[in-house]
Amino acid sequence: MLRSTDHILTTHVGSLPRPHDLLDVLKARLDGEPVDQAAYDAKIADAVDRMVQQQVEAGIDIVADGEMSKPGHAIYKTEVENCVVWAKLKSLAEGAEIASKQLWGYRAAS
Repeated sequence: MLRSTDHILTTHVGSLPRPHDLLDVLKARLDGEPVDQAAYDAKIADAVDRMVQQQVEAGIDIVADGEMSKPGHAIYKTEVENCVVWAKLKSLAEGAEIASKQLWGYRAAS
């Protein structure tokens, strides 16, 4: 388990916005259309890589796959723009930094 003695670690749980090309493949698969398995796997791997990178850039300490391979909520039209989701994650990381500074005098490098 990742621990810190100088700042509050940030993470998230649940789905993150999926790229449109992945949504198309997830929907096709749910609709019973034939989907090339290798291409499907590659799209998921690429989406996970991108989501992890965006979480790192947002300042999230403990990253997750964003449930890229799970179709559950992926097919619903995203009512919230992706930029709003990432702004919320960045705010979470910034809030943890503020609390860490107050608790330990810690300030992360920007």
